[in-house]
Amino acid sequence: MSRRRRRWLLVAAYAAAAWPLVDYLRWHRARRP
Repeated sequence: MSRRRRRWLLVAAYAAAAWPLVDYLRWHRARRP
């Protein structure tokens, strides 16, 4: 296990956590009248 791999895993976790949030904001914005 290298530090680079650990850092990539952290970035992947952040992306996985941010993706649903962005999708929700997009859906909320699209639903606005």
